[in-house]
Amino acid sequence: LRLEPLAAFRDTYAYTNFGLTAGAEAAAAAANSDWATIAQSILFRPLAMTASSFRHSDFVRRSNRAQMHVRVNGKWEQRYSRNADPEAPAGGLSSNVVDLAKWMVVKLAGGRFGRRRVIASVPLLQSAVPRAVSSVPASLAARAGFYGFGTNVSTDYSGRVRLSHSGAFNQGASTSYVLLPDQQLGIMVLTNGMPIGVPEAVAAYFMDLVIGGAIENDWLALYQLLTAASYVNPSKLSGKTRPKHPRPARSAAFYVGRYANRYYGPITVTARGSSLHVLIGPRPTDYPLKHWNGDKFAFFPVGENALGISAATFQSAPGSRRATSLRLEYYDTDGLGTFTRR
Repeated sequence: LRLEPLAAFRDTYAYTNFGLTAGAEAAAAAANSDWATIAQSILFRPLAMTASSFRHSDFVRRSNRAQMHVRVNGKWEQRYSRNADPEAPAGGLSSNVVDLAKWMVVKLAGGRFGRRRVIASVPLLQSAVPRAVSSVPASLAARAGFYGFGTNVSTDYSGRVRLSHSGAFNQGASTSYVLLPDQQLGIMVLTNGMPIGVPEAVAAYFMDLVIGGAIENDWLALYQLLTAASYVNPSKLSGKTRPKHPRPARSAAFYVGRYANRYYGPITVTARGSSLHVLIGPRPTDYPLKHWNGDKFAFFPVGENALGISAATFQSAPGSRRATSLRLEYYDTDGLGTFTRR
């Protein structure tokens, strides 16, 4: 936070999978266990949620499972497989609607499942207490949205409390649930496709019909507008063509070496034959650098949020024999993407 002070500590909503994971693992550690084991013993086993697990290995062992799909040039393709164990409490649950319906029943019943109490009512209620403003109202007449412990807490246009959450991986999964506690009603929508607003729209259509008897908005179109922005490459090189007559790059010796950044840590630029590579991460990922123009190169980030080409620009002092820093555009969203030679 000292390097990226976006807001006062614990004063502003800023969701992260790993933030939620840290809290879950801390709670499990306090019980001398791990998250996957404690979830199995406290929730899955008592509710006979036999298709649910926070272990990727359990998902892979199942013969009946849904694979992730992405849309490529208008067609849906199965390209990726994601092991979400490092962020399991937030994004690593594998389950089905039959099992998750049991979880919804327990949630709506204040921790009871039939005649049995599965979860204590007081801590369950605490999860739905608003803790931070997650949706700032656009006008004095608009309603704010809030976040509790792992759930959105809001008031809908009928004055009813809604508990909800969405989850997605750009590599091919998108899910959403909405609970209406005063009606003892909820909906869970699971898809094995990249997020384009479908589960949120289905849930919104359902709630419109339940509350008002008619659909209020074209929810799919609205949610598609929201999700479309996450697929636009912000790079200045995106959609551009390399100059026909670029300024030449300098010798490899000018660029190679170790660079460091207080936020992201160290990286290494190496030369192999006539090409440059940048190695990033504790288990270094190798990114080839393609010359673009002068001291500017292009590289292609990988991972769920990668959207294609991005710029890697070396800087140097006048007359310097070596580059003094390297700015990686992909990591510079908040101005923290410059790495200085060590």
